[in-house]
Amino acid sequence: INAEYGEVLSTGMVRMRHERGLEVQRRVLRGIAAMERRISTSIHSISAPAGVEAVLYLPAVLFGQHIWAPHLMVLVTCGRAWFAASVLAMVCTLLITEPLKHILGRPRPPRPEQRRFDLRSRQVNPAMPSGDSAQAAVWGTVMAHYFNSSCWYAGVPVTMLARVFFGAHWIGDTVVGVGIGYGVAMFVCRHIDFIELMLANFSK
Repeated sequence: INAEYGEVLSTGMVRMRHERGLEVQRRVLRGIAAMERRISTSIHSISAPAGVEAVLYLPAVLFGQHIWAPHLMVLVTCGRAWFAASVLAMVCTLLITEPLKHILGRPRPPRPEQRRFDLRSRQVNPAMPSGDSAQAAVWGTVMAHYFNSSCWYAGVPVTMLARVFFGAHWIGDTVVGVGIGYGVAMFVCRHIDFIELMLANFSK
């Protein structure tokens, strides 16, 4: 009887510790989510001069509806193998981010009424993850690998800020998007020799 009682007591204590651990995790996640909302809302509510909005508008749309322009730059400056790598990474990233948006189904923020450029009303799909931020990470990673310089990543935080500034995203959306784009592009760039070989065989 004592052995059975001890086993039940031990099991109960393990379960209690497990439940406490889960509760701590839930509290941490709720705290992070609340902090993300506060910071994002603060950025949404910023009133900026027209010139600042105009400057931020370019990175806010460059890696979405004008995605061809950065990849054309890769073709011109880096050659066809790196262009193929950037396009492959772009497509793979798109195949991850778009379904994930609808799986997670996170609503986008309200449109900031003080914005002169209405970017938010054109965003009708879910928010998480940010496809534009992911594509900025793809482009930055490809360029950074080719030129062996991390300065090409500078456009990534600017794009993230611009997307949040115009109310298209919460900060967390952009962070997740960048993580996906960076991971995909890193994988593709590490196989650039294989891509060059495939292009050489295709050209024969």
